[in-house]
Amino acid sequence: MKKHFTLFLILLILTGKFTLSQQAEYDRLKAKIEAEDGEPHSDGSVSKDFEEYIHWLGVKAADRDLARDLASKFSMEGNPYWEERFLNLVELAQDSGESTLWMANYLFLRIKTKTGGIAGDNWQDAVFKADYYGKRLYQRAAELSFDSDYIRESVRCLMRFALADVERGGVALYYGREMEHGTQYDSEGNLLMPDMDFDILCLPRSAFHMVSEGEQLAPVDEGLSWVEEIREICEWFELYEYNEGTDLMNQFLLDFLCDDKHNTDKNLQWYLSLAQKYKLEKSENYILGFYGTLYGKVEVQEGEEVSDAPGAKVQVTDDTKYLKASADEKGNYVISKAPLNCNCPPLPISAEYQGDRIDSKYQGKLSEPDPESRQKKDLLIPGSGFGWIGTIELEITETYNCDVEEQTGELGHKRVIAGDHKSTVADILIGMTDFNLQATGYSTGAKLQYLSGHVTVNMREDHTTNGNAEKTQCHNDGIGRWEWVSPGNWSTLHETKAGQAYCDINLEEAVLNLLIAKKALGDKSALTDMQQQLAEMQAKLQEAVKTMDEQAMEKVKAEMHNMMQGDQGNASIPIIARIELTVVPKNYPVYTTYERKVYNVCTGEYEENESRSETLEMPLILPFGAEMEGIYTRDENGNDRIDASINETKSLYKMFGSGICPEATVTVSGSIYLERMKK
Repeated sequence: MKKHFTLFLILLILTGKFTLSQQAEYDRLKAKIEAEDGEPHSDGSVSKDFEEYIHWLGVKAADRDLARDLASKFSMEGNPYWEERFLNLVELAQDSGESTLWMANYLFLRIKTKTGGIAGDNWQDAVFKADYYGKRLYQRAAELSFDSDYIRESVRCLMRFALADVERGGVALYYGREMEHGTQYDSEGNLLMPDMDFDILCLPRSAFHMVSEGEQLAPVDEGLSWVEEIREICEWFELYEYNEGTDLMNQFLLDFLCDDKHNTDKNLQWYLSLAQKYKLEKSENYILGFYGTLYGKVEVQEGEEVSDAPGAKVQVTDDTKYLKASADEKGNYVISKAPLNCNCPPLPISAEYQGDRIDSKYQGKLSEPDPESRQKKDLLIPGSGFGWIGTIELEITETYNCDVEEQTGELGHKRVIAGDHKSTVADILIGMTDFNLQATGYSTGAKLQYLSGHVTVNMREDHTTNGNAEKTQCHNDGIGRWEWVSPGNWSTLHETKAGQAYCDINLEEAVLNLLIAKKALGDKSALTDMQQQLAEMQAKLQEAVKTMDEQAMEKVKAEMHNMMQGDQGNASIPIIARIELTVVPKNYPVYTTYERKVYNVCTGEYEENESRSETLEMPLILPFGAEMEGIYTRDENGNDRIDASINETKSLYKMFGSGICPEATVTVSGSIYLERMKK
């Protein structure tokens, strides 16, 4: 009996100890959860720091999970009393976390309206809030098992507001557009207002009706990109408002299809690419309905005779897209899916046949989509019996040398050393269609038919900047005072670059702009002299008119004609030839080195000591050109010649060593020689 009583007493004592331990754990966790209930706080009020809310959500979730683990433990031990008590703490911690989430939602995802002199939110603010705050809160809530649905609903409200504001707000698609709430009408046509409690800022676009369409405010491409920002948020949160954004984009694009006052030069392909970029299927199908069939006949005219152009190459340019066709044996061509919208700018169309070419334009006639529509456009190529062939040689050399030292302070010196060299050499063969320099004064209208040759570039740069102090004041810890140390601190920076490039030249991979003009028309001083001479002749003509001297009148008219068109009896005409060559951009390897050292004499150590080398990819062949002067020589058989050259040196400002180094020297030398020959 005594033995049993002793065992019972021991068991009672142990049970009491366990109960006290459970109570302490419960009290500690309960006190922690209750103390954290109002967090986050800052200076006695609700915190405005977003990161604090992210942090405290994690803390409160951890408290909840601990309480749940302890409740599960007591459940497994068959202790329903403590299981229930800790489950109460689970609910308490969950409510505390939900409260923190709700406050974050209120502070950071609420639409702020205009109050007093303070501006309210716009669509950009709504997108920012949803993207920066909404996404993180939503992910954090889902991760920690808090209610993320009302975060999503707050974002939905923001996106509905954003769609309304981007359509007709301050920075918007339309100007003067008016929308009113309500879409239902009674039998007499009166608008029915819904009997409901709602925030009009959070209503969907479909809950409004159009009162006034307004006018275009934003460019089509820019406006679509704005709505796309809203759609991206809707897509991330899986909101059906994505579709309302799509409806708005379709409407805006089609409202100003080929009628965008900000992009008056854009063709149908540009609008089609926008529809495809933003996956606007409705707009894409509508625009494709304006692509019908363009057909016609290509002929060549030689003198009075007009003949078919079998096999002629026909091309339509629609923005960045090229539509091509070859004529049949009778010169007939057909281009399917050609743009025919009547509101779009006229489209360039060209035809080439045996080296001759015609450039023209055609205007579409469709006002509504009709893919079965056919439109005719005939092309007549003016034949040319003469053409120009010849060579262009051009070398541009840039040299930059510097070795200059300057005082940078009472004790400092800086030395700048540079040795740069870049040479660009072009050797080109060209063929051009004919032009009448005597009559027009310019080669404008002549087409480049043949282009061949190559460009080589050699480049090296060597830049060094050295700095040194005559002496530097250092602290001598041994004697406890400052001393001068000579020579003082020094630094050096040395950088080099070296590269080579070679490029073949042809019509597909290069653009050569060549303008040849009479010097009187291309030179400003010569043009001024011509204007003065014309004024004097005009005075003589007026005097002859007053005296009714017909012989004098005819003489002055002949002099004016010769001045404007050139004396047809003159064997040579001074000219100017302007050349510019651009090749398809391409990067070439450039070997670079970098070395930097900064030495502190007080510590006897390098504060910086860096050295590296690498190969970079750089575009070495940049657009280049020159303006040459020379002579146009006439030949009685029409085999005229153009011979022009350049050999000049000029200065070029360089950034490196600015204010210390001399300017770079650029030497341009070259020539152009062309002959006019019968084909």
